[in-house]
Amino acid sequence: MISCTSDQYRRAYGWQRDGGMAEYLLAEEKDLVYLPEPLTYSDGAQVACGFGTVYEGLEKIGISGNDDVLVTGLGPVGLATAMLARALGARRIAGIEVILSGSRSPNG
Repeated sequence: MISCTSDQYRRAYGWQRDGGMAEYLLAEEKDLVYLPEPLTYSDGAQVACGFGTVYEGLEKIGISGNDDVLVTGLGPVGLATAMLARALGARRIAGIEVILSGSRSPNG
């Protein structure tokens, strides 16, 4: 709904309608996803935001066993990309991350 060009249907939560950062949100049933018992609301937020966005993109381009994937940026969304690309059968997956000069890596 964020990218929709229709004024009638462009209604993303926290953007064109209130509630993105609210403690409670009145959502339409079509926007809800069943959250299995072992998962927490925090798990659900990660899946919906990071994994959901990536999955839609990978599905649109049709990742398969014939593809190599380069992930640029290895934050939460980048790592989700690598995991989902592997699950969708990507042949090889490489990831890169920018390290600014003068910064230290966590490993010294």
